[in-house]
Parts: sequence; structure tokens; C-alpha cells
Amino acid sequence: MIYAKSNPPESLKEHTEKVMKNFELLKNTYKKQINSLLSEEYKESFWKALKITCYYHDFGKLFTPFQNKIIKSINPDQKQKEDNFRVNIPHNFLSPAFIDKSYIEKEMISEELYPIIIQAITFHHENKKILSKELKEEIKSAIDKDLSNNLEELNKEMGTNINKLDKKFTIDIEKRIGMNDKNYLIYLLLKGLLHRIDHSASAHVDIEMDASENIEEKAMRFINDKLNSKPRELQSFAAKNKNENLILIASTGMGKTEAALMWIGEEKGFIVLPLRVTLNKMFSRLANEIEIKSTGLLHSTNLEYLISEEINYEYSYSLRIVQQSRQFAMKLNLTTVDQIFTFPFKPLGYEKVLSTLLYSKVVLDEIQAYSPNIAAVILKGIEILYKNGGKFMIMTATLPQIYKDYLDQKGIKYKLEKFPMDKDSSGVQNRHFMIVKDADISDDVDNIVEYGKDHKVLVIVNTIKKAIEIYKQIRSRTENVNLLHSMFIQKDRLTKESQIYLSSGSNKPGIWVTTQIVEASLDIDFDILFTELSTLDSLFQRMGRCYRRREYKENNPNIFVYSQASGIGTIYDKDIFSIGLDKIKDFNGIIDEITKMDLVSSLYSFSSIQNTKYYEEFKKSLEILDHTSEYEMDSKTAQSMLRDIKSVKIIPREIYDQNSKFFEEYNKLTDVEKRITESDISSLSVDLPYYKVKKSTPSDEILEKSKIFREFGIYILNCKYDKDLGVQIEEELSNMIG
Repeated sequence: MIYAKSNPPESLKEHTEKVMKNFELLKNTYKKQINSLLSEEYKESFWKALKITCYYHDFGKLFTPFQNKIIKSINPDQKQKEDNFRVNIPHNFLSPAFIDKSYIEKEMISEELYPIIIQAITFHHENKKILSKELKEEIKSAIDKDLSNNLEELNKEMGTNINKLDKKFTIDIEKRIGMNDKNYLIYLLLKGLLHRIDHSASAHVDIEMDASENIEEKAMRFINDKLNSKPRELQSFAAKNKNENLILIASTGMGKTEAALMWIGEEKGFIVLPLRVTLNKMFSRLANEIEIKSTGLLHSTNLEYLISEEINYEYSYSLRIVQQSRQFAMKLNLTTVDQIFTFPFKPLGYEKVLSTLLYSKVVLDEIQAYSPNIAAVILKGIEILYKNGGKFMIMTATLPQIYKDYLDQKGIKYKLEKFPMDKDSSGVQNRHFMIVKDADISDDVDNIVEYGKDHKVLVIVNTIKKAIEIYKQIRSRTENVNLLHSMFIQKDRLTKESQIYLSSGSNKPGIWVTTQIVEASLDIDFDILFTELSTLDSLFQRMGRCYRRREYKENNPNIFVYSQASGIGTIYDKDIFSIGLDKIKDFNGIIDEITKMDLVSSLYSFSSIQNTKYYEEFKKSLEILDHTSEYEMDSKTAQSMLRDIKSVKIIPREIYDQNSKFFEEYNKLTDVEKRITESDISSLSVDLPYYKVKKSTPSDEILEKSKIFREFGIYILNCKYDKDLGVQIEEELSNMIG
């Protein structure tokens, strides 16, 4: 038997059959969409080329050193094959030798596709191996002295009739195909889809799940039957313009999620959101309420959420969803930006993501919530998608003018429409009476407590330190208060996120003290908001958590804003904060949705911010992306650049000690039991900014490597933990967001 995989053992024939099954599934499912990206001359030959690429991509595993490596991995005592060839050559550098150029011609595949096929196979594993003169000679030697001698075994197992191997193919991999080359799009699709097909086969997952499910129909049924309503203006516009690229600026509570679903229609879709908590809530709603069967969830803690009490899926079912989500197999994919928008950095293997997005429809929700450097990556990504035939929709409550300017400068065509609450068919709805105070929010704790006796009160501040400070002040006056920020262990954070939803949906008065994690797209609705001033786009997002779908008719404020705020110059850009403050510092009255949109647009206009640090970061990030060469970095490095702060996963010492017996038993578990336990361990952890952890003590021993570090990359942090307050790191919380 010729082996392809070791865990579990799988023959080359078995793996190739799974690969070809996924090839046929992709072709039968999305051929029309993928063909729409191609010029007429390649609509048929592309599929022939992809079939050949998929079939031959692993034939280089015939190489005896590779076979012996697999055999040793499966059973160290098993006799290995005779091997006089000791050079380690990656199998992907050998597989192209098995392709007969005359067969390409016989299949009426354009001759110019041959080098594209060769490169797609050679680089389907990105191992930074350089095609040196020495490697060329090693490849030729491996063909002559090893592979040619094993052809009989290959032909017998695979049913092929290969008599001669090609040693000249290395000419076609000396210079890699890049974005500026003539047939780049074909290469991108060929290589990217090979990655998808191969990885799905290796994960034993169908490359596309429930592709016949009509997402728009599910959304319409939900609106008609469960809401007993009809599509709103925003939703109807999205449905009528599903063949267009769209920018929709809409107030909170306008039904943007349903609008996105109606724009996606029958196609494969990706919805990108800034926060995991928001994605989790959206997943629950789409899968359970709107009943979209093929909904995927892609972020770093998806498994923990799926088995949590909130959604309570069986472990095996949850793990299956995670595996399918990682392979982009679902019809509708919910994801954070770091999981898919790595491709503007052009890292190793980026074609897998980009090729999939090109035949899908991509929705970017709340783009204003990102830092300037991440926003630059997203806009560059939109530019790449557009130039290669992809479709995008930007949905946001507010849109910085410089983002629109960038798209216009790049010649990107789209339809832009505003949908303030005022234009809704229900008539004029004023939701917010805002007063801005030149004071510290701590000065108004008594007022917060008084309102909390009869109202659902939400308090949002800019830093965790401030949140804990305010919580303690309120807690000394009333027990009816809760705290939520990002420095709770995952288990406690999930519980608190569920509790704030329950509080929002009830009629019981009470107070929640929070940070930015409730800011974007979180579907909660409180009566009164007390908030520190942040940037205007952030402020207006916060206001969307108060009187979300209700008209406010009182003649006194329901929004209290405090301009003496924490986190300015660290969490929020000082210049952007100051410009925004100048625009609203004397405000005391009703603020409508059009005014909010116009304020944000003017705040982020070139004339307002051209001399700010914010704009410099935005411009510098775009310049870096423009000058980043392909394959300079790996995908993990690209992902880390899409996270504002480098983080480290920790378990507080106190939590570790409380669960010491559990950790002691861990090493006694089988591999299967360990996989099941993985989510239990992660539920006790929290992601913290690395530099903050290191600064909190002069001793390097604060981060203790443990046995679970080797398994999961989790440290033990010598710090206090309180179930009500979260992780306690002395005074280092003042610059900590979320």
C-alpha cells in the first residue's frame, strides 16, 4: 500500500478518492459562480485543469523516504522500505513529475495552463523551500533513482498507466506566478480551490454543506411567519440590489442582519463582525430562530461557545461544526476579521481564503468599529475582491468619510444608501435625548443608582480599571448591579453575556457596568445610558444599546455623556476624541439619526483628520500593504497583525489551584478524552494583552509554563481572580480595552 496519511492511516488511493469526490461536489455546486469569474475561453478548460491538479497533487508521496516516515509514524516496529535516498524532498516538489504534458494537450487544455497546474501542485504545501540549483538536481535524482523504480506499484494501486516521469517541469516553477501576471486569477482559483478540496478531504468533511439552502427564503419566512411582518425599506433595498456591491448606512435596530441575508440570497455567504460575543449571538439567532441549517461559526473560541450552557450542543456535534467552519464548508459563515481577511497581506497559502470569497458574497458589518490599521486591511481586501470579480456589502451605523474616499479613488463601484430610523415606515422616531457633561462619570454615581431603582441602566466606560472602580462605587450603595468586561475567564464571561441579554429583555430595573464589548451589534436594549465620551462613532454605537427600537418621548435625557474620560490617548486617539468633543460639547437635547451619521462623516473627513495620528496610521498601513510582497509571511503572523494587541492565553493561579485535581488527571487521559477536555480547559482561561501581563510585575515568573502550556499554549498567571470583578493585575488596567 502507498500511504498518504498516518493519523489515521490512509492510502494514497483512499485520499485521492476523497479529494476527487470533493472536486465533483464543488463543481456540481458552484460551477456557475466560479465560471462567472473566468473569461469565456477558460470556462471549460479550467475545470479540466483543476481535475488534473487535484488528482496528481499527492503522487509525490510515492517517494520512499516519505513512505518510510509514514510507516515509522504508524508503527515504529514495522519494516520500512529499502531506501538508499536520504535527501528530504517535500512530496509536493515531486508530484508534478507524474503529469504527462501530452495528456494536457489531449484534453484540449490550453498550453498556457500547464505551468499554472505545475505551480498549483508544487506550492500546495507552503514550506518556504527555495528552488535552488541543488534542489533541482535532487529532484531529478529522486525521479531517476527512486520514483521511476516504483511506477509499477503506483500504476497498480491507482489504476494509472504512467510509463515515464517528467524532469523538465522545474523550469515552470523557477518564478512564482504573482498578482500582476496575466493568468493570475486562474492560478489563484486553481491553487486556492486545491487547498480547499485537499484540506476538506483530509478533515473528512464535505467541501460544501447544504448548498441548496436558500438563505433569503429563510429570512423572508422568519419576517413573515415569526415576526408577522413584511420586509422593511432597508431589507427590500438589499433584496432588489443583490447583484450590486452595496454600502448601507443604517441605524441600529433597523434589521441589518435580515438585510444581509436577503442580499446574499441563494449564494454562499460570509458575514464578518468585530466581536466574538456578537458573532455568538448572531449564530444562535440564525441557527435556532431563523433556522438556517448550514450556519458556520469561525473564531478562536467557537468550540467553547457551542458546548456552553447558552447553546448546549453535544460535544461531537459542536466539534463537527468547528471542523466544517474551518474548511468554509457552510453555506453561511460567521467570522471575525482575523480569520479570513489575512489575504491582503498575501501570506503563504492565502489563495485558499481569497478563492473562496470570490465565489461567495461578503458582508462587512460595523466597519467603523475597527482601528485604523485594521480598517486599512479591510479596505485593501475589498479592493482585491472587487478587482477579481468578488461581491461585497458594507453595513454600518456610521461610515468614516475617508473610507468612502479610498474606495472611490480605487475606482470601486457600489451603491450607497442611508437608512436612518427617521425614514422607516413607522414614522419619525427620536430615540435619544443626550446631554454632555464636563465631568467625570464617578461624580454621578448617586444619580446612576437612583435611576437604577426604576429603570434598566447601562453604564459604559472606556477602560477595565474604570469599570471596576464604578462597579465598586455602585456596589457599595446597591446590590442590584453587575459587571461585564473582557477579563473574565471564558466560562464566567459567557454566563455574564447571557445574563445581560436576560436583563435587557426583562422589565426588571437594575444596573450593568460594562466596557466596549457591548458596543457593536449587540442586541440589547436598556432604558438609560451613562457613558464616558469616546470617539463619536463609538459613542453613537453605545447609544444604540439604549431605546434600540423604541421612540423616546420624555423631555429629559436618557443619554448622559461625560467628557472627562479614561483611556484617551491609549484606548482612543486623542486628536479624534478632541475633534469629536468640540462638535458635541454643548449638546443638550434630542439627537436624531441623520445628525449622528453626518457628525461621524465630517469627523473622519480628510480636512478634519489629515494631521492626526489616526490618519497617519491609516495611511501608513495602506502603504505597507501596497509594498508587501507575496508569501513574505505565514498566515498566523498575518492573523496576529489583525489583532490590535498581542495577547497571551492565561489561567489565573487561583482558578488553576481550585481545579488542581482536574489538571492532575489530565495527563492520564487518552487522546480522544483530551480532545473532549480541551474545551473545559479553555473555559477556565482568558486572553490578556501580553505587554500588560509582563508590566504588572518585575518578575518574569508571573507567566509560569505548565504541562497544559505544551498542549494548549496556556500559561498560569500568578494573579488574583474574583468571579464578580475578573482578573486582578494591580494597577495595570487603565490602558486595557474591553
